[in-house]
Amino acid sequence: MAAITLAATGVAFGTAAASPAVAAQNSQAKASCSGGYFDKNDHPETIIVGQMSFCPYGDKVSVSDMAYDGRSLGLRIDDGSGKYRWCKDTSGADDVWKHCNFNLREGVNVKFRAYQEKKGAKTIWLGTRTLANKN
Repeated sequence: MAAITLAATGVAFGTAAASPAVAAQNSQAKASCSGGYFDKNDHPETIIVGQMSFCPYGDKVSVSDMAYDGRSLGLRIDDGSGKYRWCKDTSGADDVWKHCNFNLREGVNVKFRAYQEKKGAKTIWLGTRTLANKN
């Protein structure tokens, strides 16, 4: 599993294929989903704060908060159209995925930027991951 670390923030995004459960939940006929986890480096340890999945077939996005820290985990989604989309798990670290369905531009790279939110304020911006939206 590869990880890209952002030195300025100490945040990394690890890549992985979406879990079969998420792909099934997103009603995927194709195994084309991808995703990974977001972590932050709180010295002396690295803490995984959440994970996401993107399924281009149907433009389905899922996010799951994994940190017991009183914050929600969300994604800002940018397909280059000039309009951000948002998907946020507000249920806490309970192993439940928030599923969002969008109509994103086809044939482009889509940027997913994770953030943590507390009481409506985006308090911590995490890493950005770019994935292709091609069926």
